[in-house]
Amino acid sequence: MSQPLHHPKSADTLSKQLRWYVKNCGISTYRLERETGIHNSTLSRFLRGERGLSTESMDTMGKYLKLVLVCKRPQQDK
Repeated sequence: MSQPLHHPKSADTLSKQLRWYVKNCGISTYRLERETGIHNSTLSRFLRGERGLSTESMDTMGKYLKLVLVCKRPQQDK
């Protein structure tokens, strides 16, 4: 049985947050492969937590899913 996937707000890494969004976007890995160029086997291993994605693949997936990175930490005065 696979481990439960936590909502990204509780995820402690960017890869876990990306995994949640990819897994819950409602698009098959086959279609994601066709539309992003990231191989289906790479996506499948990433979604199972067996492997990470290259920064290029993370950028591609983030752009495809229209994800943005948000900083919660208050900015310090310079």
